[in-house]
Amino acid sequence: MTSFFDKNEGLIQEYGKLKTLEESEAFILEHPHLASEYTANYLTIDALNMAIDHKEEEMSNIARQCIVIQYLLELAKNMNAIPTNASIIKAFFKKFRAADPQYLKLYTDEVAAFEDRLRRRAKEKRDAALAEYEAEEKEKRIAAAPGGLDPQEVYESLPEEMRAAFDSQDVSKLQEVALSMDREVFSYHFQRCIDSGLWVPNASSDEAEQQEHAEEGATAEPQS
Repeated sequence: MTSFFDKNEGLIQEYGKLKTLEESEAFILEHPHLASEYTANYLTIDALNMAIDHKEEEMSNIARQCIVIQYLLELAKNMNAIPTNASIIKAFFKKFRAADPQYLKLYTDEVAAFEDRLRRRAKEKRDAALAEYEAEEKEKRIAAAPGGLDPQEVYESLPEEMRAAFDSQDVSKLQEVALSMDREVFSYHFQRCIDSGLWVPNASSDEAEQQEHAEEGATAEPQS
C-alpha cells in the first residue's frame, strides 16, 4: 500500500479534485490502475484531513470522488471482472450517467452519509488533539510552579471575591478580601496561590511572614 501511495499520490490527489463524471472517466481510463481499494483508502484519509481543517468544499468533492471509485469496484466485483479493465470502466460510467433517479438517490445518500462520518471523525480527532495539548500545557504550568500546583486550576478554584481581586491587580482589594473572608479559608487559598506561583512573596521576607501580611492586608504584588 505504501508503495502504491508513493508512486501515485499526485495522481490520486489530482483525481480527487475533478468535478464531473466525464473528467473522472477520462482520468481513470488514462490511469486505470487507480481503480483500486488503495485509491479509495487514500481519498478517505485525504477527505478526513480536509474535514479536520474545516475545508468543507474540498472534503465534499474528495468524498464524492471516493464513492465513485467504490461504486466502480463494486460493479466490477458483481460482474466478476477486473476493475482496471477499460471496458468495465466505460460500462460503469455509462451506467452511472444513465442511472435512474433511485440509483442516483442511493449515490447521493451514500455520499452524504460518508461526509457525516468524516465530520464526526474529524471532530473526534480535533478534540483529542486539543486534550493532548491542554495536558501538555498543564504539565508545563505545574513544572514551573514553586509548589507543584497548576496556577490555572488554582485561579479557577478561588472564591469569587478573591478572584476578582486578582483580576483587578489592586493590592488594596486583596487586603479587603483578607479582612472580610474567614481567616482559614483565605489562608488555604492564599497558600495555594503561593504554591502555584500566582502570588510571589517579597524576596526580603520569609514565606510565613508574607502570608501573615497578606492575610492582614497583602503587601506583595499579584502576578499578571
